[in-house]
Amino acid sequence: MRRIGVRLALAATLALALSVTAGLAAGAAGAGEQKRAAKKSAKKKGSNRARTFQNGLNQLIPDDPPGASFPGQLDSTIKVGKKMKGRAVADVNVSVRISHPESDDIDIFLISPQGATVLLATSNAGQAGNTGYGSGDPNCNGAMTTFDDETPNFVSNAAIVNEPGEILSPWAARVEPFGFPLSVNDGNKARGRWTLRVLDFQNGDIGSLHCWKLRIKPR
Repeated sequence: MRRIGVRLALAATLALALSVTAGLAAGAAGAGEQKRAAKKSAKKKGSNRARTFQNGLNQLIPDDPPGASFPGQLDSTIKVGKKMKGRAVADVNVSVRISHPESDDIDIFLISPQGATVLLATSNAGQAGNTGYGSGDPNCNGAMTTFDDETPNFVSNAAIVNEPGEILSPWAARVEPFGFPLSVNDGNKARGRWTLRVLDFQNGDIGSLHCWKLRIKPR
């Protein structure tokens, strides 16, 4: 009887130890799962921050060929890669640094990887002081003109009026796009090749695209 009692006591002690060990293991597993979930949530939240991509190749804008029925055209691209894989656009802004003797000669468009085209600016300048969009050094460090749906500034309000209906450049301001809003890209895939297209409709003056930037906030 004594041996049986001892065995029962040992069995009870062992069962209690196993129960405590299992409880500790379950608690540790639960804590680990919570930690992983929190880390995953923080990573996802952090990945929603806006990212900026730029092209600073300093490209000449082809002049309008004399007698031609088509303008000079520059297509400059930015490739948005794996950092935006599987992400949709929540908001997009475009900044440009362009110098041109007659900035009313040019139109500027943004074309998305899906082909959505937004007219950013068209023939917006006067007869004098037309040095382009943005100012400063001919690189990405100078002041830039930013096109943003959320700003209250129209293009016509972003610079000094020189003559009736004419505006002095350069602009170093934040303005709305001239045509459709940039929000036409909302919900589309961010990844892919974005194009800034600059058209020159008058010959005799050559300008340069010094830099442009694309700021994308993903969903």
